[in-house]
Amino acid sequence: MQLTASALQVVPSALNIVTPGQIVLLVADAGLGTINGVRLSTDALAPLVGERSARDHTDGASTRLIIALNRFDEEHDIHRRNRQWLTERDGFEVVTVPGGGSSLGDLVMKDH
Repeated sequence: MQLTASALQVVPSALNIVTPGQIVLLVADAGLGTINGVRLSTDALAPLVGERSARDHTDGASTRLIIALNRFDEEHDIHRRNRQWLTERDGFEVVTVPGGGSSLGDLVMKDH
């Protein structure tokens, strides 16, 4: 996943429209490069969702970040390991697509 100049221009615009209590959905490919791409993207989104090391969304007022791993295939070891790393080591809320649509709905509605 590479961030293009046009993609980087979106971040300042997003800073003006995302308010506390909303959800930011980051869609990432499930394969090789996922962890790096997600980390770089979340670092760019830090003004919206906070630093990776300081995520606490239990109060319901913070902007939440949900990672959707696109084209996830349970049969691919790297897909499973990327999901495990992002959830267990980096502490992200992760859903998988296809197949995780109901999980995404549950995550979105859990504080409402």
